[in-house]
Amino acid sequence: MGSSIEAAICFSLILLLLTIFIVYPNKLRSECVRQAGTAVKEIEFRKKSEKVIDTRNIGGVDTVDTSPEQLNTMLNGIIDSIRIGSDAL
Repeated sequence: MGSSIEAAICFSLILLLLTIFIVYPNKLRSECVRQAGTAVKEIEFRKKSEKVIDTRNIGGVDTVDTSPEQLNTMLNGIIDSIRIGSDAL
């Protein structure tokens, strides 16, 4: 057996390793939870957005959503208006 100082050093190292194995995954988990919350907010924003182009700041990041259906409807309306106008001439 070693001296009591060696035993104290080994015991401290074991406690340090156990602390690292407990604290690091908890920090990793909290970061994953934060990212999941941001992803949920972004998906809700994209589902509820009714504008052709809509922007919102989510989690410090500017998020842009476009609605292809509304953009297509708007462009078809413009094209139809040009066709009707050119037919009248």
